[in-house]
Amino acid sequence: MRKIFLIIFMLLYSPYCHAADYVSEWQYKLIQEGMFVECTQTLGENCITWNWVHSRDQIQLDGVMKISALNFESNEGWDEVDGWLTVPEGGVNLGVDISTAAKLTYKLAILKAGTYYIWIEGQGDVSSDSVNIGINGERILTITFIERLWSNYTQYTNTRATLDLTEGIHELDIWVREDGVKIKEIRLTVDSEYIP
Repeated sequence: MRKIFLIIFMLLYSPYCHAADYVSEWQYKLIQEGMFVECTQTLGENCITWNWVHSRDQIQLDGVMKISALNFESNEGWDEVDGWLTVPEGGVNLGVDISTAAKLTYKLAILKAGTYYIWIEGQGDVSSDSVNIGINGERILTITFIERLWSNYTQYTNTRATLDLTEGIHELDIWVREDGVKIKEIRLTVDSEYIP
């Protein structure tokens, strides 16, 4: 009885773990593989307390995943300017060709498969207002920002930008399409009604 009480107490009052954060073995392994957490105590096959060692916002628990553009896993060719990431203006439009495009990669831990609406906070004029988006190195769609600070709309078709994600660790890729574009934050949610 004392052991059960101790476990409940740890789940409710640990500085590193709360009851709502409790994850099963497969979820813990999923997160651990992405180097998101370091387990500090286990109970049987479950991790019951842990320290966050990577951005908690990039782990899909509930609600909206909010990812700072600066919290990338890798950066190939983007520059930081006043809290934004940008590619210097040069009048280049790469279209859907991502082979030579400047690229940002973000690690995501998806615990529930589904269709995710992707929103990006970005800036740019009519000739520098779009990025290509992909998962695990494969381009899926283009988001454009013209006359919008936050965009969830695809280039030309002006339909909602969505990503179908399975459970697991994924890489979210962002390639420059038109240089001069700026991005600051990425958000992912399964809520079709959400607006930043």
